[in-house]
Amino acid sequence: MTYKAIALICFMISATDHECKTRFYPQTFDSFEDCKVKLIHWRLYELSRTENMVLGDCVLSHSK
Repeated sequence: MTYKAIALICFMISATDHECKTRFYPQTFDSFEDCKVKLIHWRLYELSRTENMVLGDCVLSHSK
């Protein structure tokens, strides 16, 4: 089975304004656990200070 990561990312535009967008990550994973670990890595190390991963999940993909 192949999994893909999807996340809702919110970021600050100004001190009083923010915007949220759905981000689909192009990388695929062979296991659900690998996908979840990578989502945690992205949340901790690859988002800027103005970005916040509000929701993140791994979904089963039928295409490779």
